Amino acid sequence: MKPNLKTLASLAIAILFIAPLILSTVPVQAQFAIIRSVPPVAYPGEPVNITIDVNMATTVYVYLCADIACTTVWASTWFVPPSPGTYTVSLTLPESLPGPVNIHPSMMRSLFVGIKAPSILDVKEVPIAPKVVVSPPQTANVDPFNKSQLVTIRFLGYIPGDTISLTVFEGPITTYNDTSIYVGDDGTATTRANLTMLTGGYGLPRGTYTVYGVAGETSISKAKNGTLTIVPQVVIKPTEGNGRCDARVCDLINITITGYGFDPNVSILKIDLWNLNFTNVRYTFTKSGGLTTTNEYGFFNVSNLAEVLRTNMSAGLYIPIVYEAPTPKTLSNSSTIDLGKTGTVVISQSAIYNALGTRASVTAKSFVNGTFKYVVASSAMSYTKTEVLRVNITYAGKKYMLAANIEGNVVRFTLYNTTVTPPITMFTDTTTTLYNNYYGAYTANVSFNIKTPPYLIGTDYNLTAPSTPGEYTFWATFYNYTNYIYLELKQWSFVVTAANLTITYSNVDTGTTIKKFYVYPANMSVTKDVVSIETIKFSDADISWSISWRYNATERKAYLSVTGQPTKGPSFTFRNVYYIVRPLLVLLKSGIIKPGDTVTIAAYGYGPGAAWGYPGYNTLYVYWEKIRLLTTVPLGKDGNATFTVTIPSDATFGVHYIWGVDKWGYEYSLAIVIGAKAYWTIVYPPPFAPPAKVEPKVSAGYDNKRIVVCPCPESAGVTGVSYCAKCVTYAAACDYLGDIIRVTLAGLSPGETVEVRFGGITVKKVKANESVVSIEFVVPTVPQGSYTLVAVGSVSGTIYVNTFYNTTAFLGNETNPVYPQVVPKLLLLDLNKDVVPILVGQGIVRVIGTGFPPGASVLAMLINGTDAGYSLNLQVQRWSSDSRGVLSSPFTEKLGLYIPVLEPGAYAISLAYVMPDKGTPSSTMPGYVFVVNNVSKLVDKDYFSKEVATLSSQISDVSKSIKAVNSSLMASLSAIASSLDKVSTALDGLSKLITSVNASLTNAITTSAAGLSDSLGKVSSKVDAVSSKVDTLTATVNTINTKIDSVSAAVKDVGSAVAGLPEKIDTLSGKIDAISSKADTIANTVKTLGDLSSKLDSAIASLTGLSSKVDALSGKVDSVASSVADVSKKVDNVASAVNSVSGKVDAVSSSVGNVASKVDSVASKLDSASSTLQTYIIITLVLALIAAATSIYAAIQLGRKLAA
Repeated sequence: MKPNLKTLASLAIAILFIAPLILSTVPVQAQFAIIRSVPPVAYPGEPVNITIDVNMATTVYVYLCADIACTTVWASTWFVPPSPGTYTVSLTLPESLPGPVNIHPSMMRSLFVGIKAPSILDVKEVPIAPKVVVSPPQTANVDPFNKSQLVTIRFLGYIPGDTISLTVFEGPITTYNDTSIYVGDDGTATTRANLTMLTGGYGLPRGTYTVYGVAGETSISKAKNGTLTIVPQVVIKPTEGNGRCDARVCDLINITITGYGFDPNVSILKIDLWNLNFTNVRYTFTKSGGLTTTNEYGFFNVSNLAEVLRTNMSAGLYIPIVYEAPTPKTLSNSSTIDLGKTGTVVISQSAIYNALGTRASVTAKSFVNGTFKYVVASSAMSYTKTEVLRVNITYAGKKYMLAANIEGNVVRFTLYNTTVTPPITMFTDTTTTLYNNYYGAYTANVSFNIKTPPYLIGTDYNLTAPSTPGEYTFWATFYNYTNYIYLELKQWSFVVTAANLTITYSNVDTGTTIKKFYVYPANMSVTKDVVSIETIKFSDADISWSISWRYNATERKAYLSVTGQPTKGPSFTFRNVYYIVRPLLVLLKSGIIKPGDTVTIAAYGYGPGAAWGYPGYNTLYVYWEKIRLLTTVPLGKDGNATFTVTIPSDATFGVHYIWGVDKWGYEYSLAIVIGAKAYWTIVYPPPFAPPAKVEPKVSAGYDNKRIVVCPCPESAGVTGVSYCAKCVTYAAACDYLGDIIRVTLAGLSPGETVEVRFGGITVKKVKANESVVSIEFVVPTVPQGSYTLVAVGSVSGTIYVNTFYNTTAFLGNETNPVYPQVVPKLLLLDLNKDVVPILVGQGIVRVIGTGFPPGASVLAMLINGTDAGYSLNLQVQRWSSDSRGVLSSPFTEKLGLYIPVLEPGAYAISLAYVMPDKGTPSSTMPGYVFVVNNVSKLVDKDYFSKEVATLSSQISDVSKSIKAVNSSLMASLSAIASSLDKVSTALDGLSKLITSVNASLTNAITTSAAGLSDSLGKVSSKVDAVSSKVDTLTATVNTINTKIDSVSAAVKDVGSAVAGLPEKIDTLSGKIDAISSKADTIANTVKTLGDLSSKLDSAIASLTGLSSKVDALSGKVDSVASSVADVSKKVDNVASAVNSVSGKVDAVSSSVGNVASKVDSVASKLDSASSTLQTYIIITLVLALIAAATSIYAAIQLGRKLAA
């Protein structure tokens, strides 16, 4: 078989082409990956999906950046694709976007999506659209306690530095929060909106709102707006009662129910109060036409439920249910359908369900075809040519009239609006007539549209026929024949050629399907350009439905509208709002109750009876003091009853309780007062206690307030003691100004308002929650005198409180009343603080006084009822009282007294005063000042001897302490000396070690340098030998480093030993200072006791001995100092030796540097050899290629010869 020479030639040529590629050293970089697609817009806080084409397997990094250079990275990730292909990566764009700001052409901030593998290969720019987040996304306008709710609105992705001028809430209504908000550097801004204040206190109607912010620079065309859903909420005030509603009191009058967030402008048909404890019980409040109507914001308020329904209520927890009137909901949709085409318009199932709550849908499938042209609408004629011809027009729900008549050689056209009286002229104008051969008459034309005046000729009307069909809606022509005149009005209208319609209603919930078929002209009509049908009406799913359809031929649109009118409206149950009814017993008889009396009691708010569907009657068991059964009473439907009981004949005067409990366990205790209907008493709250005999005398408050002062906390436990009379030991006590009076009233109607008056001054106004109430108040700032006490109840009327209870008996009655007597009283205070004055000897105190008769003059200060301090406080004679009975001075607002006593004790300070019209002086109730000191202690010989013995004992204790310190010092000094010996020995060893290291270093460096020089001389011929020598050099240097480390460790040991010396010396110094301090104390003591030398001799002797020991101790300290100096000198020697070593180490470093330099030279020679070798290899390859080519050439020649 002959070889194929053509094949061999092709192979040779291929080899010649491949060879340069093999030998080429120029690298070629491929495009590893590119971004195929990014989203059209990105939103903060949401994923950004990036599609990437990867051409070869390599690590791909993906970035979300603030700028094209990716200097600020917001998010990043990486992945290694297993093979080339298309991959999608998702990265979440953060909500906070700090960094450089780049503006996209769409007026939004830019996001740069970049990939690199390994360098940046591709970047895409994506606009960041704003996003609004509302928190919480669903809420009521107010909470159950009528507190307005706040929503937080966060604006994300806006251009930094922009300003959001308006926050818009768009939903059932549209409203604004007009607050300027600055956008921060990260593109975010936050504001809070008060929901009720958005509409002046009413809140928003229920429904879902779109929330967005209008900014100055940032485009919001692609913004993802926030949503806020408003739900209804009602508020009940008050939240509790007793279910009472009779002729005197009805709790329902005071109940107010306020609603927020309901549908706007709808009727609230009824409100139920539903008992959760007894679910059969439900009270419905409704009336014809509804209770009320919500305003445009869905707000309503219903008060005084008794006007709707007067009823008692049984016990339990009630929640409200609010019923709205049914309101129609209209849904519309449209669809573009060309003439002559079939199309569909739909109201979807979801749209109807969201609006009306039933799963229904409506579909209208239609076909309409026809043309537009002018059609005669009306006409008029007359054989009297001077007559005015008129035609009527009905357009857009209004009436018009066009008039035409001949005026000489012209025709006048006038258009009137006849809907109003008198008619309004829309336009009037004249035009000449032209002869028309076709009609054989003179004719004139006017074309017009109907609009609001004024009319512009050529625009709104023209005195010619329409130049373009449909340009004008109306076209009128006036014909002037030989014997009559004629006016014809044509209107641009749609003329149907064919039309049909099928409407289908389908409800999944009820299974109802209704279909209606329409065909023109049988049951479809045309008005101008609109084709329509009659409204379809039917009922399904408790909803009355109305469906209308029309087709506008001009717009080419079909419109479908569905209106649903529910037969019953929505209801809203509120379990977070409540009204509690608790039982109550009311004493119906007023006046004083005595033992054995029969009283009438009414019960309200107990459990329900059988009428509510609960088996059996509810019975009330009535007890005296929860022990003695008085009676049993059947309760009515709403847990109420009226009954009588007899007070036990052995009942004592005072407060007692009648307890009523029903079969459900509801109970109430009625407090009654036996022996009095109303009384008053004086209250003494802790730390005060009533005196042994309580009289009806009270002190007036200061500025209508009670002032209480007590000793300062620092005085706790401090007492004053008189000589030889420990029984008078005392501590300071609290004092006050302004007594508290408690008024107790019986026989009230729970729920009524009671006002207490003190001498005609209203001091308290409260609501009586029970039949018996106690009311406390501070005696107001009034002058001295007797004051009547009166209670005025909104139900009970006026009650005179004329009985005084003195903690043991009732005093006074209607015949002989006992009322509070205001008397003058002083309150003494510390000069600088509002505390009880506690003096150590003589001092000054502040004074406040109330309850004086107006204009009273002060005569003198009394101390414990005496005038002993008369001449020292003459300023009081200028004091007087004002119209309120308050003590005052012409000199200052801060009144003060000088207390001239030293003897410790409690002193009663009062003032003697005289009335302006009386000469007999009186004195005030006192205030108190306390003197606490011990200067009255007697100093005698026995006391002095006791003090000397005590001092001697203290000196002996000091001497023992000094001896103990001395022994401790001696032991410490011995330990220090021993430590110094060890330090000295260590230093000697260190010196020898340094000398040895120095010699070793010198030898090692010399030897290594010689070996290194020999090795460097042979580098050019034996590279391998160089490596071996370098290893040897490395080992030698490591040996040097090891020895240097041992030297460093030795130096650290010396440093540690020396560092310990200052601490021990400081300890020694501290102990010597302690000795010095004790010696100073002894010296001061000796100085104080100068005339007691005979008793102090032994102590002085001890001190002398101590002095000699201190001297010896000082000598030893000097010895220690000398040793320390010697150690310091040896440390200096060590430092010198270390410096020597450092110098030699520097020499070693220099030698190592030389070695490195020579090694670099070796490396350079190696590089040169490598380069030469590479050149030889390339030459060899070229020669080999030439040889191959030669062989191929020879083969070709040989083949030719063989072929020949």
